[in-house]
Amino acid sequence: MRIREQASATSAVDRQINLFVQSQLRTETSGGAYADQISNVLAQLQSLYGTPGGTGTLETAYNNFTSALQALSANSGAQSARSLALTTAQSLAQELNTTTQGIQQLRSNAQQDIGVSVNQVNNDLTQMRNSIRSSRPFLRTTIMPQRCRISATTRSTISRS
Repeated sequence: MRIREQASATSAVDRQINLFVQSQLRTETSGGAYADQISNVLAQLQSLYGTPGGTGTLETAYNNFTSALQALSANSGAQSARSLALTTAQSLAQELNTTTQGIQQLRSNAQQDIGVSVNQVNNDLTQMRNSIRSSRPFLRTTIMPQRCRISATTRSTISRS
């Protein structure tokens, strides 16, 4: 009898360890997927904004524009200063438009990804519901009667003791 109790206790510990490991695996897998998604979005934003100080970036266009405005304020009568201010303003507007379009595309992609994920979760939940519904007759005809027999046998064994 002692060996059975030890085997039962060992089995219970194994089950608890398995449940814990499965729970941790799900948590870490989910966290890893989240980190991958965030990394992907940040990489896209980095690509959109470019390297700080690099050519063709919003930052550079803004700095060029402010420099041109300062030059214009220092020498407002010079045609070259006015022309430079106008050119850098157009360049800044173009960079703003490009950046805005890129952000809108990222937003659209995120919304689409969320929609796909919601549809997948809904499909999974529907499959689970259908599985539960289809297993109910099996539970009523197989599992529950066995459970009742085991329970009755256990009660009769206990009452004889």
